[in-house]
Amino acid sequence: MLKAHLSEQPEAARLARRRSAPAPAPQERLLALQRSAGNRAVATLLQRTRLSDGPLAVSRFDDAEFEKGLALFAKATKDMDFSGSGSAPRYDKANWTCLLVLTKVEDGPSQTVRYEDQVGEDWNRIVKENYEVELQYVLNPGVKPSFAIREIPKNPDRWAMDCIDYVVAARLYAELRGSGNDEFDAKYGNLGSQISPEPMRMAQHATPGLSSRDFWVRDAQGAEFASRTTPDTPTGAKPKDAAEEDALLETVPIGARVMWTTTHPKAAADMENENTIKIGDDTYAAHPLGRLSGAKVRGELIAGPDENVKSKHAAHIAAYIYLSEVEWYDRH
Repeated sequence: MLKAHLSEQPEAARLARRRSAPAPAPQERLLALQRSAGNRAVATLLQRTRLSDGPLAVSRFDDAEFEKGLALFAKATKDMDFSGSGSAPRYDKANWTCLLVLTKVEDGPSQTVRYEDQVGEDWNRIVKENYEVELQYVLNPGVKPSFAIREIPKNPDRWAMDCIDYVVAARLYAELRGSGNDEFDAKYGNLGSQISPEPMRMAQHATPGLSSRDFWVRDAQGAEFASRTTPDTPTGAKPKDAAEEDALLETVPIGARVMWTTTHPKAAADMENENTIKIGDDTYAAHPLGRLSGAKVRGELIAGPDENVKSKHAAHIAAYIYLSEVEWYDRH
């Protein structure tokens, strides 16, 4: 009956009524699109876009809080234990589950299995049987991402991290400070879909939700950096010594990942590469080294007999130690 009634109305009357109807508010348009399409990307847009000053408005990302968060994280975790090669995992079991990504041969396929609290000889067997053992941490059911991340600097004694684990955790904490609990939880509460939900995961490589604007790499001092993001575009950056490296790093923003490498044959396996995150002007948070300058990071990588001969440090750094990676992380 209703359909018939509407169809009998003059076209001009229906058009006039349509023109006089108030346009839906931006929030309502997005919500309607989300309901009709079931599109998670629309939900994320709604969470991240300041649409008005009403109840659905979300505060803009706070860059000052992001940078403050990096410094606070570095200060709070200065006594956190280091997880070196061959160390069994230690982590906050109340909030996270540990996964092992096992690669038996170099460049071979990997297998992901749940860590079952193996220690001692059982853990040593896992290390010996695999070319590489990477750790990942998956958020436990019912735990809010914001709560779990805030617990890391509050309870650093629950964790033992290596340098790249530490950089990822610091970056997530800084993002949480910059975005606030609600937006952080909206982003990381489900990184999959309604049909196939995926919980938050901290990984040494490719943590879901984290992205980079650019990523430069090189394999020798004086070599030109290549961008993995835009490989066909030359970077033109090829610092030949520590001074030129520092000049380049002055242009790198706070929050970027910076890695130095040593090629010295006596370098310990855990100290061949040192991943850091820039937290201030010529200041880097490096685990387990603490907060230090680029010059001091290089000094920590000196290996072999030269380590105890200060007069040989400069020549050692020039011969073996160089800036190898710079990654411009997106802040949120």
